Amino acid sequence: MHKPYNKPGEQGWVGAGNTIFDKDVLLEYGFDPTITSSEDSELSYRLKLAGYKLGRASVGVLHLHRLDYKSWTKQKIWRGKGKAQFVNKYWRSASAIRPFLNPTYSIIFSLPLSIMKYHKLRLFPYILLDGVFQEVGLLSELTILIVMHRRRIDY
Repeated sequence: MHKPYNKPGEQGWVGAGNTIFDKDVLLEYGFDPTITSSEDSELSYRLKLAGYKLGRASVGVLHLHRLDYKSWTKQKIWRGKGKAQFVNKYWRSASAIRPFLNPTYSIIFSLPLSIMKYHKLRLFPYILLDGVFQEVGLLSELTILIVMHRRRIDY
């Protein structure tokens, strides 16, 4: 499926899986090891704050998705947890709200998205479950982070 964030040109963030970075910039900023998923969003956020431009080329990249339901589900939950870690780190910044809205947006608008945007009703369950499992991961990780934070305050 061709997704709208694959459009070439300047972008607000880039995925790290198929990205070319200037070696010195990557060595200077690096990935945050406390963020287990969405680390590319977090790095993009810091690079944008530092004044760097991010973009995508028009070159296509083949991405093989998980083929079995169990590993696909785990991946979606893992992504939600990474978004929670990002939000936990930047909760005072308005741009940290975006990861909260992504899964919820997918859940609420999964039927219209599948019909109006992708013109394929068969994508409805995929888009719906993508949002649901990311939301599960996000909420479970935020709960853990909040509990850990309160324990540090109590002691």
